[in-house]
Amino acid sequence: MPASARSPLPKRSPERQAYRLVELRRWAPRLGVPLNAEPRHFPTDDRPAARLALTAKAHGHDIATLSLALMRACWAEERDIADPDTLVEIATACGLDGQRLLEEAEGDAGQQRLDAACQAALADGCFGAPWYVVDGEPFWGQDRLDMVEEALRTP
Repeated sequence: MPASARSPLPKRSPERQAYRLVELRRWAPRLGVPLNAEPRHFPTDDRPAARLALTAKAHGHDIATLSLALMRACWAEERDIADPDTLVEIATACGLDGQRLLEEAEGDAGQQRLDAACQAALADGCFGAPWYVVDGEPFWGQDRLDMVEEALRTP
């Protein structure tokens, strides 16, 4: 957030925070995604989950399933994705060695991966999430998913 001159959610104006909830409630059914707009464990420290996912990726795993499971845990299942035991359970349920991945993710290598990913995102112009880059073209926000799909279909 500081690198992109954005304010974290709790520091945004009450009006903007309220509108964010409206948008979350509006988009969830439109996208067919179960979502609790005000999950019990949010905001949370998402760095442990990010380090876990990046460590899985570093070991050659396709992390789409893991990433979806982490998001579902926070936004639909009321689970704390900052909790190490929860992260192990989620990774293991995705067919990964959750304990081994977490141990590595919590070490220096995990933090280095996260730092590098953040620097790469900033270099791509990223200033918020969700952020997608297709053939060098950036897209920000869930309301751009149809444009991302179109870009992916275009040769």
